Amino acid sequence: LNRAYSVLSDKQKRAVYDETGIIGDDVEISSDDVDLVAWGRMMFKKVTKQDIDQFIQEYRDSGEERSAVKEAYINHNGDMRKILDTVLGVTYEDEERLRSMINEMIEAGELKATRKFLAEPEKRKSRRIRAAKREAESKEGEGALVELIQNRQKQKLASLDAFCDSLAQKYAKKPRRAKK
Repeated sequence: LNRAYSVLSDKQKRAVYDETGIIGDDVEISSDDVDLVAWGRMMFKKVTKQDIDQFIQEYRDSGEERSAVKEAYINHNGDMRKILDTVLGVTYEDEERLRSMINEMIEAGELKATRKFLAEPEKRKSRRIRAAKREAESKEGEGALVELIQNRQKQKLASLDAFCDSLAQKYAKKPRRAKK
């Protein structure tokens, strides 16, 4: 409790803890490190989900994605699973869009049609989609698990506080009454 109080009562230590999650036992944090953290925050903005979504949208619209799809198609001989794994910001939901893009490049003569791409079994495609959906569900489950763990930690801390309070009340010196 003393360690938690010392970290949370000091503004610099609390700022470092809030930003990094480091309390200071494992890694010594000096004022120079705090200055570096502040410098890093000044130099680079914090990346948010909206920033990532905006970057992916710009990437798709810029034509870079087309060249990345072309390169992945060539490197993986038309294996759609590997193409989806390689291209930045692509999920199983983008598969049809990528297929049409690749078909356009094949028709234009930019790419050579491969057997892996043209004759992919439907079973393989459905298995890939099921695996992607399972992975998405497990990521959602991980968020719930983290929340559950944090709630459990709060409950344990509250019960520890109650236990300490009851011990203090039980064993604290009671004021003596003055004799009459």
